[in-house]
Parts: sequence; C-alpha cells; structure tokens
Amino acid sequence: MKEIARGRTAKVYLIDDDRILKLFEQWVPESDAQREYDISSYIYSNGIRAPQPFGIVKKDNLLGIEFEYVKGVSMLEFMSKKPFDILKLAKNLAEAQFEINKLVLSSEELGLMPSYKKKLENHIKRSHFSEKEKKKLTLLLEKTEDKYNLCHGDFHPDNVLINDEGYYVIDWLNCNYCDPLFDVSRTKLLLSFGTLPEGTRILKNLVFSIVRKIFMRQYLSHYIKLSGIKKSQLKKYDVLNSVFRLSENVPEKEKVKFKDIIKTYLEG
Repeated sequence: MKEIARGRTAKVYLIDDDRILKLFEQWVPESDAQREYDISSYIYSNGIRAPQPFGIVKKDNLLGIEFEYVKGVSMLEFMSKKPFDILKLAKNLAEAQFEINKLVLSSEELGLMPSYKKKLENHIKRSHFSEKEKKKLTLLLEKTEDKYNLCHGDFHPDNVLINDEGYYVIDWLNCNYCDPLFDVSRTKLLLSFGTLPEGTRILKNLVFSIVRKIFMRQYLSHYIKLSGIKKSQLKKYDVLNSVFRLSENVPEKEKVKFKDIIKTYLEG
C-alpha cells in the first residue's frame, strides 16, 4: 500500500482506486478507533459530505478504518497551489462547518459521541490551575449554553478535501456535541496558532503562515454572517478551548499562546 497522507493520530494508505486505509498510531486507544467508525457511519447516513466508512481492520498490530477513497486534495494543499482563492476557500470552510453545526442530535443519538462541555469540565478539574482558578474557569463554563449540535472538534483546512464535485469533511475522531460556538472558537484558535504536522513540506508551511490571518478573518466573518452570532460571544469560548488545548499533544509554541489567553482572563 502507498502512503498518501499523515497526521498526528494516523497515516492514510491507498488500498485501491476506491478505498483507503486510515491506520492509527499505536498510542490511539481501540475505543477511539471504534468511536470514529461509529461516528463516521452516523455522519455519512445523515447526508453530510464525508467519505463512506466500510469497516474496522487490523494491520501490523495497528487498528485502522477502511474508507471510500475520495479523490482530491486538502483545502490546505489547494490553498498552497491557488493562494489567490483563499477568500473563497475561507467562505467554503465556514459554509461546510455551518452545515455540520446545524445538525442537532436526538436523545437516542447522544450516546454516539461525548459532550464537549462535560469533557471540558473534567479537564478543568484535572488541570494544573489553583483551586481558585479552577473555580473561576468552572463558573465561566457554566455560563455557556447546553446544546446538542453536532460539532467536528478539529475543523480546519487540512480536514477538508476538495475535488470537482465539491468538498468532503474527514477525520471525525474528535467529534462531539455542544454549543456550535465551541466548534467555531476552536477552529478560530487552530487557524490563528495551529502548527502543521511534522514533516510537512516547507512551501506548505510558508503559505500557511502567510495567509492564515487573512483566511481566519474571512472564515470567521462569513460564519458570523451565516449564523447570526456575534464575535464578542466567542471570548469565553476561546478561554475554555485554550484550557482544553493545553491538555492535548500540541507544540510548546502553541501552548504559550493558550496560556496567555487564559492568564489574561484569570487576571482580569
């Protein structure tokens, strides 16, 4: 099999003209792989433009999921080839996320994926912050609404494939339900501070750093237009998402940015 893509949690291999294998890293729990398969099946059955999952497999003692092979390039790769299209692509990203966030889970479907708000509550409890700081962050979390909208959880240009038929959203491992403002805020933070996977080509890194600010502003502006939210509403979600990002496997350069956001809030 030929490797065609890689990220922090998995490598992707081409099986044949119609199928690919997403092979997870050794440290990814079996429960995460099963959950991604179950969620991917749910996503596909609800008409969201995403590759069809075929089943869970095991290869070389690693777990993987076979998916429909969607021929195309990531939105990030497309941007590097056509940088003058970034404003249009930023709008496309906002539209794709808005369509996802409009889907509301029924009470029977809530067991498919975790509540992001509940995960955040647990992260705050286990964090390194003082008890006083934890209390302040918990009170901030309690001010957010309890909603049951579908959220991707890791929505950025490298998780959107583009071809002649349109776009397809991939990598649903972090899928959850919550207030869509959490999802929008996380994408905003990823576009503002996120680094690309190790081994990414220099040109791709360069293009990403140059256009990221322009792209992020256009994306956010268009999502606000589509949804009717206000930019000011995102501030508390930025703080809470920064707490969550500190618990993830992110480069130190990113952690510094998130610590600054949290510190500004706690000292305010």
